[in-house]
Amino acid sequence: MVTDTQFKVTPLLAAIVAAPLFVCGLAFLSGQALSLDRISSLIFLYSVIFYPICEEFIFRGFIQRELLSRQVMQKKWGAISLSNCLTNLIFAMAHLVVFRDLAVLLVFFPGLIFGYFFERHRNLLYPILLHSWYNLLSLLTVSLW
Repeated sequence: MVTDTQFKVTPLLAAIVAAPLFVCGLAFLSGQALSLDRISSLIFLYSVIFYPICEEFIFRGFIQRELLSRQVMQKKWGAISLSNCLTNLIFAMAHLVVFRDLAVLLVFFPGLIFGYFFERHRNLLYPILLHSWYNLLSLLTVSLW
């Protein structure tokens, strides 16, 4: 029998484990090459702390929350709502400044995961922590690539 705690933990573990797959794809498709010695503490702080907090407040805390207040945006395909899809389309397009072409898709899909956890818990903590985790792995992967 599956307990309530197991049900809540399983998607979170899946999201944590999926991160390296997205990050490796992002590093490969982006073609960006950094080295560990070029990663400053400022880049680290922005990538792992500042950007995830700011982006999640904007995209999940404001845009997705606002879209969810409209009945039509609550329509779901499985666990993913229309508001989550539209928010992440905007999220991915905002990342076109940094990533090109297919690499943007690898921002879109983790964004769906962040949005799912926002809708499920109605709290920004999970999306911020997951976003930080994904960015940390991205930074380390691209650095070692």
